[in-house]
Amino acid sequence: MTSTLFEKRITGKPVTFGDAKTERPWKDLIKGQIGVWENESIRKTSIILDFFLDSSRFTNKGKITKNDLDNLAKPVLDALVESKILFSDSEVLDLVLRKRIDSNEGVRIRIYEWNEENFVF
Repeated sequence: MTSTLFEKRITGKPVTFGDAKTERPWKDLIKGQIGVWENESIRKTSIILDFFLDSSRFTNKGKITKNDLDNLAKPVLDALVESKILFSDSEVLDLVLRKRIDSNEGVRIRIYEWNEENFVF
């Protein structure tokens, strides 16, 4: 069993990668809710990101913008690097992304110690 290195639910409206004007406030919100990270930056890690989206944003319906999981993940990973929790997002070796319907929008971030034994096939 791997140990949990970091866990936090961030409350706010997740945005997708691509538009700096909307992406920057989301990254800053994440960093603000994380607070000061006083530990060494994490290297070689496994991460689970659970995105909580209002039902109107859960899937692409009509003219509603898509909220692709891969595009939702990038700003969160960037904020984790900017806040010095992660050394680099290139060192994320296992990434699980999920969308859930929830009127209390946000993202739950769980970072685990990477265990090579879990990845031997």
